[in-house]
Amino acid sequence: MTGDPLALFSAPTRAWFESSFAAPTAAQSGTWTAAASGEHALVIAPTGSGKTLAGFLWALDDLVRDPPDDRSGRLRIVYVSPLKALAADIARNLRAPLTGIRMAAARLGDPAVDIRTALRTGDTPQSERRRFASSPPDILITTPESLFLILTSAARDALRSATTVIVDEVHALAGNKRGAHLAVSLERLDA
Repeated sequence: MTGDPLALFSAPTRAWFESSFAAPTAAQSGTWTAAASGEHALVIAPTGSGKTLAGFLWALDDLVRDPPDDRSGRLRIVYVSPLKALAADIARNLRAPLTGIRMAAARLGDPAVDIRTALRTGDTPQSERRRFASSPPDILITTPESLFLILTSAARDALRSATTVIVDEVHALAGNKRGAHLAVSLERLDA
């Protein structure tokens, strides 16, 4: 990549990143360049290199640049993690960039963007599952098994507006039944 990869982002996202980190990592720069070109990306880098933020930040910035205008077609980001504990950790880790971007937008005088997240695992109470179908979030954090269950239920309509899918820890899934199962679910989601 030539040039500043942060130039690809909106002012609030760029301001938050610059106030939080010294510079993008190679994994982040490469991911953002691919995403800006409309390409898929497989990010392979050591632990601590910012892979998860690389995928999330571009998708979050898309929500900042082009906020959803209605609740029914809101869900744009599906994050799939093979581990429920990791999915919960990501839900927590998303709060920092979301809060930081909101605060940067306020400082810059940009309109606030209400970005909602939801966690869907096998432990999700029935009341939250119903709420997902009637009032989808912007970002769904889920497991491969829960994604399959959503796709086989009436709640699948909430997934029609998804534009970005992030699969974390793909190496934990690649050579087993869960990975094959997830591949089928991703094809169904794409269709």
